[in-house]
Amino acid sequence: MPSIDFVNGSRETDGIFRVNFQVFEAANRIGFGGRWIECIDPSNSDGRFRGGENVWGSQLPIPALEQGYNRFVTFPRIFARRKSDWIFLGDPTFVPLIGRSDRRRSLLCVHDFRHLTAFSDRPSARWMYRYASDRLDRADRLVAHTEFLRDQLERMGLPRQKIYVVPPHAEVSRQVGEKHLPLTADRLETDQELTVLYVATDRPYKNLRFFLDLAKELESDSDPKFRFVLVSRVGPGLQAELDACERSNLTVVSWVPEVEEFYWSSDILAFPSLHEGFGLPLLEAMSHGLPVIANDIEPLREVVGAGGALVPVSDRTSWANRIRQWGRISAYRSAANAALDRAQMFSYDHFEAGVRGLFE
Repeated sequence: MPSIDFVNGSRETDGIFRVNFQVFEAANRIGFGGRWIECIDPSNSDGRFRGGENVWGSQLPIPALEQGYNRFVTFPRIFARRKSDWIFLGDPTFVPLIGRSDRRRSLLCVHDFRHLTAFSDRPSARWMYRYASDRLDRADRLVAHTEFLRDQLERMGLPRQKIYVVPPHAEVSRQVGEKHLPLTADRLETDQELTVLYVATDRPYKNLRFFLDLAKELESDSDPKFRFVLVSRVGPGLQAELDACERSNLTVVSWVPEVEEFYWSSDILAFPSLHEGFGLPLLEAMSHGLPVIANDIEPLREVVGAGGALVPVSDRTSWANRIRQWGRISAYRSAANAALDRAQMFSYDHFEAGVRGLFE
């Protein structure tokens, strides 16, 4: 069995981390010798997973330069001395770790190309992605999570047979997910609030303000009444806006040890993101039996399918009406079962077969 170095540069709460960690766990269940390695920039070390091997980068007087310097200089030097059969790189910014004469086989995970689009909001990441996008062919294999992204990579000139599509798997079984419906039914029967959840980072492309406006639109509803819960560590700009206005039906939760508890205590997931590579919270919510409503963009169509509602964010009224519709138990039950059915298409067995194929 091959030995594999799994190289991560994302925080534990990031979707990139969670998807890559699924691959790591499956590889070890199969019997591959996977080692999880955290590449850490000293000035940006908070929120990092502590269960693997830590590889520290160089600390620079200007923290904004650390990430680029470490990915192009420090980390390549360190990994040139490591011995393994495979190196799994968690995102394209680790392309410089693939040496020209490297005997290891390399697999590079591409989650999306947001940094090369109008949704980019970090100049340093945009520069690194521009560099990486011209050098993706250095990797022996590429892994994407949707056919949409595979098509994007192919349009960039990469051979289709080199690109493996391995979607994440639903971590909650249908039998467990079915336990959610009675909880919502009880809330409806006893005239309790229904909770509309959004789990997202505070970044412009996540479209948090749409969620706030949606809460405002449904604030006066009373049968049932909807409470909106945003799980996000909001920045100063959005926090100032929240402080300046009142939403009687809005709760913002800045940090949670386990987001899963919010799926059980919520009833609907709203996902108005403007750009995604996959949209992991959608799969997590559907596997818990929550009806989901998402922005109608191509990657999310591939994830949601017939398991939820896809509505353009340009039509907020339709979002509000669909949520109101799910306030009736018959409509809610139908939507919850559709979500559970869809989640089963992302089974662990299918995922493990995909992971096995990556390293064979």
